Amino acid sequence: MPTTIPLPTPLNDLTPGDLSAISFDLDDTLHDFRGASKAGMDAVYDYISEIYGVPQPRLEKAYGEILAEAQSHHFVTDKPAKKYREARFEKLLDAFSIIGVRDLDHCLTLYQFSLDQATRPLDGAGEALKAAKDQDLMVLVISEGPHDAQTHALEQLGFSGLVDHLITSSKTGKSKSDGLYQATAKRLRLEPANILHVGDNPDRDTKAAEQAGWKALTVHAAEEKAGPRINSLTELAAWLSQA
Repeated sequence: MPTTIPLPTPLNDLTPGDLSAISFDLDDTLHDFRGASKAGMDAVYDYISEIYGVPQPRLEKAYGEILAEAQSHHFVTDKPAKKYREARFEKLLDAFSIIGVRDLDHCLTLYQFSLDQATRPLDGAGEALKAAKDQDLMVLVISEGPHDAQTHALEQLGFSGLVDHLITSSKTGKSKSDGLYQATAKRLRLEPANILHVGDNPDRDTKAAEQAGWKALTVHAAEEKAGPRINSLTELAAWLSQA
């Protein structure tokens, strides 16, 4: 069978046979985390607004600042997602002088339920994972996030059986820009040049992986700085399925 599509330059000469492993980012690469997380937070905002009369725009602004500060640390401490989330929600409630364990617990429950209900794979994600397995490639998921949350997301998506190794910043203590890719290749005894990493973030996925000596491909990004990029994982699945 002829090549279905080439990958973008400078990966246009690459074939699946040149690889020993393929790596995927998780959030907003394999599934729509932004959408699912928004559904979770909307449920929390609705509850707080209804009970305490705080306008949603004020809640969104306050939580946006709290989340930005939390994400700047890239989840390199090994603790459950609920603990990370609990600390953020406590700050949100404190910002509006809302004090109560029941409110905090209810917000945590609302968020997780709504997040799970809204968790959906992005186009081509399952097909790309299956095609990689069919090519006998080692399949990795590399993510900056709490390990238990990322494990849960893979289970919710039905992808657990298609992934050989889940590598997270919380378990390794390293972020993507601070040695996570290098540590992964060393631990799994993989030649960096034989790994292709696919992710949505031009800096933390594409650039950081390339700096570690990996091949890298950006998905779902329109920026020129994204480097070699594709519009969806459906394109990658087609490329992986070539003979």
